[in-house]
Amino acid sequence: MTLKIKSLENVVLLNLFLIFVLTSCSTSKIAQYPKSWKKSALIYGESCANISGTYENEGIDAPSNKDVKWHQKHPIFLSNFFTDGPLVNGYKQKWITHIKFSEVKGKKLTAEFYKKEKLIYSKIFVIKEDFLCTTEGIVFESSYNKVYEIGGGFGHRVTKLIFTKTKDNSLLLTKDFSEKGLALVLVPFSEKVVSLYKFNRAKTKP
Repeated sequence: MTLKIKSLENVVLLNLFLIFVLTSCSTSKIAQYPKSWKKSALIYGESCANISGTYENEGIDAPSNKDVKWHQKHPIFLSNFFTDGPLVNGYKQKWITHIKFSEVKGKKLTAEFYKKEKLIYSKIFVIKEDFLCTTEGIVFESSYNKVYEIGGGFGHRVTKLIFTKTKDNSLLLTKDFSEKGLALVLVPFSEKVVSLYKFNRAKTKP
């Protein structure tokens, strides 16, 4: 009798495990690097990628970005990735015309935000506190936990912003978003979305 009960328990556990695996949800959308874009510049040794230069604030989507249609109606702005909220010192994001980055010096990276020739905002980022230097480029990473009120469940979200230059000196941004968690409390899920953006060198430099 004991053996039969244990066998039955094992069958139930196996069935529950199969349901758990089969009902899990995993999605991924990885943007393809456009052939029309110049390749990214190489990063040598352990040095930080050099992204110094002045770039247009409004970016260009890779055609295969998941949300490219949304961005066609609502442009992607470089300043959005570095400032909180819709305003910068009273200026709307769309009013910022270009952004100037310094080379990483003394473990610091400086970004200056301009409306034409007028400097309206500046920000200093510190290595290991705000960003990391990797073989992929300069990486800004943020993460947080999210609880879903509708349907229940929770997830852990991680966003990486990876900056490098292209060989024609444009600024290349790879946005790597991933989330893992449990939906409806029991069903595991994972999502990964990688989008690519290019910011051309500004025609007018401050």
